[in-house]
Amino acid sequence: MRSHFAGADPHRTVYVGDHPQNDIAPAAAAGLRTAHLRRGPYGHLWADTSEVRAADWRITALTDLPVLLTS
Repeated sequence: MRSHFAGADPHRTVYVGDHPQNDIAPAAAAGLRTAHLRRGPYGHLWADTSEVRAADWRITALTDLPVLLTS
């Protein structure tokens, strides 16, 4: 993952995605925090899967992130 190359701590990096297999699972496997974005067809199609429920956060808009990351 790019956080390694950027020198960022994976546990302090949040990966936001809408697809459980392409976004959430690989990011979590790399040690990143994850946020499932329930937007677009994939975001809604897989919103209630076990992979998405395993995400650290589930959000409906990118504007939800600042509140989550500062709390």
